[in-house]
Amino acid sequence: MVRLYRLGHDRYVQHTEGRPLPAELESYARERRGEMPPYMVLPQGPVTFRVSEEGCRPRTFAWNGRDPLPPVVLQYVCQQGALPPQDP
Repeated sequence: MVRLYRLGHDRYVQHTEGRPLPAELESYARERRGEMPPYMVLPQGPVTFRVSEEGCRPRTFAWNGRDPLPPVVLQYVCQQGALPPQDP
């Protein structure tokens, strides 16, 4: 399972379950006595995100379910607080 942790305003860290925690997550948990930040579960497997700007056609961004999210998708999450619409 891949999660996107919210460390603060416009600060997100992606982590795949079963792998070592990134330094930012370790530091967050250490400062809060083991408490982890809020997170959202990312889709499993390949997916296509649809990101649209006002007055423009939606653009699509493929994600394989493992690598870091495309920067445009992460920017959308920072602005909207949720993942953009997606197609399987």
